[in-house]
Amino acid sequence: MRDIFKIKIVKIPKGPAPEEIRKQWVGLIIDYADYLDGDEVNFLNGQRPPKRKAICVPKLAAIDSLQKKSRQAAEWFMENIPSGMRYLTFGEDEVEIIRE
Repeated sequence: MRDIFKIKIVKIPKGPAPEEIRKQWVGLIIDYADYLDGDEVNFLNGQRPPKRKAICVPKLAAIDSLQKKSRQAAEWFMENIPSGMRYLTFGEDEVEIIRE
């Protein structure tokens, strides 16, 4: 990662998780974000969604933040994200960037 910053999730993110699970991201602050350098991939079906400006965060940092708000949502991601996947992505319009 190059330009490390924090993000606050301000909008329900797009993605393959059920909406009730994705809603749990709203309001969370996640450390160690960076601009995505590459394409996004739907981790459930392997397809590539339409290109968008996105922010990536380390999977474990994101799920750790989510765990503090919703154990159920964090468990859903731990059960459904491939073990080799290192990052989660959020659309640039779904987050507020926090620079320190």
